[in-house]
Amino acid sequence: MNNSPPSRPFQFGVGTLLGLMFVVAVLFGLLRWMGATPSQCLIVMAVLTVALLAAVALIATISRTSDKP
Repeated sequence: MNNSPPSRPFQFGVGTLLGLMFVVAVLFGLLRWMGATPSQCLIVMAVLTVALLAAVALIATISRTSDKP
């Protein structure tokens, strides 16, 4: 007897994805300009991936707990 509407899945717009790609491209352009090795760039990419996954998980957790009355 739950009358609350079902939660919507997370959606990202094209503008958000283009903005994210721009930031990543600028970051790796700066790394290349500073002379970073490919292994150092891989470490940066791994840290960014873990941080992004943690942020998405945190947002999902907050949205689920805030939906409860």
